[in-house]
This record gives sequence, C-alpha cells and structure tokens, in this order.
Amino acid sequence: MTRRQQRKLAGREALLFGVSLILVTLVAIAVADKANTLLLAIVVSAGVATALIRWLFPERSFFSLTFMNLVAVYASIFAFFLEELFGQIGPTAAGVGFCLPILFFLMGCWIRRTDIRAVIDHPDIRGGQALYGALVWLIPVSIVGAAVFVLSWFAEASVNTNLVFLLSMLVIGLIVLGVSRNVAIFLVDAGLLFEEFFHRMSRLAVPAFAFLTFYALFGYFLCVHLREGAYQPSTANRAERGWRAADMHPGRTWR
Repeated sequence: MTRRQQRKLAGREALLFGVSLILVTLVAIAVADKANTLLLAIVVSAGVATALIRWLFPERSFFSLTFMNLVAVYASIFAFFLEELFGQIGPTAAGVGFCLPILFFLMGCWIRRTDIRAVIDHPDIRGGQALYGALVWLIPVSIVGAAVFVLSWFAEASVNTNLVFLLSMLVIGLIVLGVSRNVAIFLVDAGLLFEEFFHRMSRLAVPAFAFLTFYALFGYFLCVHLREGAYQPSTANRAERGWRAADMHPGRTWR
C-alpha cells in the first residue's frame, strides 16, 4: 500500500470517527437533556474507549467504529432504564454507572486480547447458530434488568437510590467482563453481516458504518421521545392537583 493510499484510508477513518462521535454526542444530549456529568461521561467514554480499542486492535478499524456506534445504542437503552427505574438518580451517579460496563469491556478486551485479536484479524460471517451463540451474553444482562424492574414494583423507594443503581451497573459490568469475547464476536458479526448486505445492495464504501449510523440516529430520536414523555403528568398527579384545587374552591367542579 502506497503512502497516498495510507493517507486516504487514515483520512476516511478520521472522518468516520468524527461523524460517529457527533452522533454519540446527539444521543448524549437527548439522554442528559443538558450539559452535565452524564453528557460528559457518555461522550468521553465513547471517544476514549474507541481510541483504546483502535490501539489494542490496529489491524481492523471497523471494529472500533462498530463499537462507537454500539455505545449510541447502549446509551438509548440506558436512558430507558434510567427514566423508568431511577428517576431520582443524579447526573454524577448516572455518569459513573454508564461508564462501568464500558470500563469492564475494555478490561475484558485487554485480558483476552489474544483471543479477540484472532477473531478480528480473521473475520468470517458465522452461521445462524453461531450468531445466536454470540448473543448469549444478552441473557444475564436482561435478567439483571428484569430483576430490578420486579423489585421496583414492591419497593420502588428502596430501588430508586444511587446504591442500587450503581450495584446494578456493577453487576452488568462484571457480566460484560466475563463475556467480553462474545461481545467482540457480536460486534464483528454485526459489522460483517451488514457490510455484506449493503455491499450487495448498493456497494457503499462503508456499509456497516451506514447501518450502525441509522441505529445511532434511531437511539437519538428514542431518547428525545422518552425525555418528552417524562414531562407528561401522570394520572395520579393530575388527580392530586384536582383534589387540591377542589379543597381551595369547594363550590367548583374539577375534572
């Protein structure tokens, strides 16, 4: 490869990195709603983690770019988790909790870098059963989320605390640490599958990036929708306001 080709590839990679970071920033703004610790944590963790992954696995740039777009999707799911269960959590605790799974994934990549590098350096589209096997790591993560949901039904005040939130994210982080190789395989498979799909459909230069960018935008609009829904008064709140108004004006009918 000539120096001109190397510069061209480096410039394209830098452009894709910048566009991905902008999309992550849009999602972060939708999640955090304003400039605070959570917004900073999402943007910085995405950028730093992507750079570290690129340094760990320099042969394949698509892996790090796929990871950054996955952070945008993760931030969207995290926003739903936060809005539904931990509405009283402050932005600092939320930022720390968001970074924990990413930090543990980086630790897993470092510990199992030889195995992960073998997967990345020799990418291959897996069959259906192998692809489903790469998604097994989602099961324990989903169990943690479901357990917190169930606990919130019985003791919402006890669950909606910084301690329970950070413990939940710590457990998820430890799960990600244990299955970091499976997560890496999932990222490789996702990138290759959609690269092949878009290559056949329209021969895009960076097909996997285009698909994952769509999901990042989807996550952004999902977060905006969740944020707007958080400001809609519940039925209980409306009824409570009606009762208070009725007490103040007993002769008037309130709906």
